Amino acid sequence: MPAPLPANTSRAHLAGKRIAVSVSDSPDLARLGLLPREVDRALTAITTGLVYAGATIAYGGDLRPGNYTRLMMTDAIRAYRTAEMKSFAPIVHHYVAASTWSTWSCEELTRHVRSFNHMATVHIVCANGLSHELNGGDDAIVLLRAGSSEREEIREDNVHELEALWHTNDASISPAFALTLMREAMASDCHARIVLGGRVSGYAGDGPGVGEEAFITLGMGKPVIALGGFGGCARDIAVALGFLDDEDRLPPIDPAVTYCPTIHAVADEAKTELGRRALAMLPRDLARTAAREDTPETLAILCTQLLKEALAPVDRTERAP
Repeated sequence: MPAPLPANTSRAHLAGKRIAVSVSDSPDLARLGLLPREVDRALTAITTGLVYAGATIAYGGDLRPGNYTRLMMTDAIRAYRTAEMKSFAPIVHHYVAASTWSTWSCEELTRHVRSFNHMATVHIVCANGLSHELNGGDDAIVLLRAGSSEREEIREDNVHELEALWHTNDASISPAFALTLMREAMASDCHARIVLGGRVSGYAGDGPGVGEEAFITLGMGKPVIALGGFGGCARDIAVALGFLDDEDRLPPIDPAVTYCPTIHAVADEAKTELGRRALAMLPRDLARTAAREDTPETLAILCTQLLKEALAPVDRTERAP
């Protein structure tokens, strides 16, 4: 069920805002006394709450059955339909790295786009950092090619026209660099980011994905909400951003060699002028409360309130970091 929101919550609060959500498995759930399904519940509550408040959701991930991408998309779309917000589609943006979609067939890409029936836009990021955008259903797919301002409607009998997209990409790009380009594209398109969970080892990129996404977002002067209640990389980010104290840190379990340097880089980025401005957009007391919370329904409310304050159309640059 969608998370309950305060009585004064309206779609006007976050209308037109695209919020990136970074989430992956946390190695700390057991020592925090939490079950794996709690991360799923938190993800559902947060994304559906944001959709009710008018935001759209951005996520970068793969397509394995039952993974976070599918869960997030399905739950956000369900909230959209429950709230009868038909005129606001699409409300989910799925970003796919160049090294991933280059391995798909035209039929696989078409099937993925159509499976969301106009409710999600798929951004396939190329090796040059630009993105093609696809949206549609069984009737047709609407394509906006990278660098173009004209949308094309591709009917089922002409779907082979999509094959030309593969010629715009370099399939030899390394997966790590492709992931970085995807994360940069997301951060550029989005207004803020929420991080939750996150691996400390065994990640696909050069560093932990959740950490790199926080670093890139701050570097673009955009706020990062770090939900540390479920441990993992997000908890270390919450400490690095000053939302949790040093004594709240959990020593990472068998971290990869690139893990701690990434967390240090996030902390350093938070001290730059852009980083300080980005964090100053967030009410500090609410950000610290959210960093400790692990109740999904409460997190949904806190995230909505934080983003409403951070993205309100007023000058907040004077707020103390």
